[in-house]
Amino acid sequence: MESLVGVPSARQRLFSEPQLDDSGADTLDRYNWQASMAAADGLRLYLDSLDGDGRPSKDIDSRIVCELQEDWAAVDGDAVELVSAKHRDVTTGPFTTVNALADAGGVAHLFGRWNALHETVTCRLVTTFGLSSDAQKL
Repeated sequence: MESLVGVPSARQRLFSEPQLDDSGADTLDRYNWQASMAAADGLRLYLDSLDGDGRPSKDIDSRIVCELQEDWAAVDGDAVELVSAKHRDVTTGPFTTVNALADAGGVAHLFGRWNALHETVTCRLVTTFGLSSDAQKL
């Protein structure tokens, strides 16, 4: 199909018109942050597995398992730590109340997973903005 003279084609409009929103990029940033945090846990497991000469032990039994029970689980032998990752926008800031931490922060959900797994796992919350002093009490 030919474009009319002086009227931009659909392809030209795709790249020249400003977007009305950019939620896809924000979502990607959150996933990239979460993947980076899980990778950091994986590197910690790897570092912990090194022997005195800096070589991986022959009996390594550790891994990161994503999106099973929680955002990820750090598994080291029989020890399992469930991790919930909460990316907070700059405008939102830290969790400021115990209720917000339990609800939006996911600590109540983590407690539920801990209980469902017969209290055999440890749990951790990872967040971009941390906790205020009141929320730290939980």
